[in-house]
Amino acid sequence: MIKSFWIISIIFLGHLHAEKWALCIGIDHYPQISSMPKLTHCENDIHHTTTTLELCNFPKEKILSLVNHNADIQNVHRAFRDFLSQAKKSDLVFIYFTGHSLHLNSETHWLLYNSSKDEIQRSALSLEQLTFLIKKYLKAKNIFICSDARYSKSSLGKPQHHFQSYFKNISNNICAVESSSYYKQSHARQGRSIFNYFFEVAILGKKYLHRKADYNNDQKITISELANFLSWSLSFCGYSQHPIVRGRNSFVISNSQINVEPKYTIERGWYEEIMPHGMEKSNKYGFYRWKIDDSAMVYIPQGKSVTGTIQKNLRLLQKELPLIKEELQLYSSLFADEEKLKVILSNTLQETNISILKVNKRMTAISRQIKGLEKEPEIDEPQLPLGVAIEQHIKEHIYYRTSQSILRKCYRDLQIARKKLKELQQEIDYLDKLQKLRKHMYGIFAKVTHETKGYYIDIHEITNKQYLRFCNETSRPYPPNPWWQENYLLDSLDYPVVNVSWKDAMAYALWSKRSLPSDIMWEKAARGKEAYNFPWGNKQPYLGIVNASVPPTPNNFNKQYPLLKPQKTNSFPNGRSPYGCFHMAGNVWEWCVNTASHRFSKSADYRMTKGGSFNSSEFMITTWFHQPVHADFRRSDLGFRCVTEIK
Repeated sequence: MIKSFWIISIIFLGHLHAEKWALCIGIDHYPQISSMPKLTHCENDIHHTTTTLELCNFPKEKILSLVNHNADIQNVHRAFRDFLSQAKKSDLVFIYFTGHSLHLNSETHWLLYNSSKDEIQRSALSLEQLTFLIKKYLKAKNIFICSDARYSKSSLGKPQHHFQSYFKNISNNICAVESSSYYKQSHARQGRSIFNYFFEVAILGKKYLHRKADYNNDQKITISELANFLSWSLSFCGYSQHPIVRGRNSFVISNSQINVEPKYTIERGWYEEIMPHGMEKSNKYGFYRWKIDDSAMVYIPQGKSVTGTIQKNLRLLQKELPLIKEELQLYSSLFADEEKLKVILSNTLQETNISILKVNKRMTAISRQIKGLEKEPEIDEPQLPLGVAIEQHIKEHIYYRTSQSILRKCYRDLQIARKKLKELQQEIDYLDKLQKLRKHMYGIFAKVTHETKGYYIDIHEITNKQYLRFCNETSRPYPPNPWWQENYLLDSLDYPVVNVSWKDAMAYALWSKRSLPSDIMWEKAARGKEAYNFPWGNKQPYLGIVNASVPPTPNNFNKQYPLLKPQKTNSFPNGRSPYGCFHMAGNVWEWCVNTASHRFSKSADYRMTKGGSFNSSEFMITTWFHQPVHADFRRSDLGFRCVTEIK
């Protein structure tokens, strides 16, 4: 016991007197590699990083910055040999890199200012060289490396493997954070990279989505805490970042203010339950309002809930699967035909426009030859050259302008058709797997009784209006437009938000201090105590009560067709669930928090979706049906709603 006390004391005193050293490298442009696009944020990133490190008690004289023309291979070697080598064994050495990186000849290289592809081994800093420099010059045992690198598509994903393989054999206590993204997406915001922005948030103990790096709230941020928070925040920021953390280190890199939760008065809801802070009773009995995002919610009491269905329904599903799949394939073939037509039209228009420009170029040349034979006018008046006049006339010609406009629309329609084809193919692939697993169908959709605690769930799907506010307050990118409308997020405020990934939905839930529902929670809110097949009961669906690909209202066959796009979140009131929730069937699929069944994917990246969409058939909108979707996928028929749990 006494021995352990002295060991801990020695470690603590060592950290107390340890010094912090930093080497920051940033390169915006590469004169020797013309194919590398110029970055716009690296110099600013280094400036902000050094300023931030000084706020975290890094001495100014122990921070060395190498930016652009100063960041060549010779100066990097000198920095290790003459500067970082001064760090003592108990000190911290921090290495920060921002710029382009390249995976070549099975090696990953940080590209420096004088790097060239012909002499990549001598002019760039490979991870093997970095490992050599650390081993040769650094006595410090606490090393933290941050790499904000841009890679080509072919090398994305490879650098993480090399970070692990190179550094695992070093005796030093190394922790590395590597965030890779496609080099054409530098993701600069306010002159800084996304990585650099969140690095500052993490090391200064600021909050993002109501979380901060000081996880245990002890006023100390260790390297591991900073690295894990940085990785988490980059994963949920909405930009194409791929953060990886390697290694662990308990060195305290900065301090944080203690987070004291204020005391709140206890308030009870309509059912005498203790309401969580942020909830208030609405004017209508049994309903509530979540203040942060103005969501209308309903209370789901504690008790038993049922998921899955009986074998009779599963036998019917097995019979219907080929028909459902055939319907989706027919729908997919229509989009495929449209795609082919758009490709033909685009190619034709492009060739036509090229021909027009060639004729224009030829006529301009002829006009110059003619003008050379003409005498100069006696009166010096400004005149428009014949070639320029012809060029302007052709470019302003109605056919040219119209064809250009149609060409742009064709390219846009092509993207839409291909995205829709991809979404339909995902559903077809899922139905294929269900057909192959028909013997295990009952295990997938088995009827199970659960005991659930009380919770609140949104009455409506999250709207564009709510998600727009979230994006604006967190500087998050807007979701892509769906195939049926441009400016959907801005122009259709009362409609459900779509084209959001699971991480987008989780980020919103965290921002609003809530969560996504589990499939058990979702199903209980949709089915009620009687465990209905549909939110409105066991009656077969029709277009009057649900927005889906189902038959029209009885006795009204000639006047109704599937709408094939989402409707307002408060529409179809006759299709509400027993608890009063709208669109628990149809309209848009909804994300759940939990992972999909292992029978469909061994990866935890697949998450459960429930409820079906405007394009779903009868069985796909049942309360017990579900579909796994990759957490990074964004679909035009997929949204979400949130829950608030009672602690």
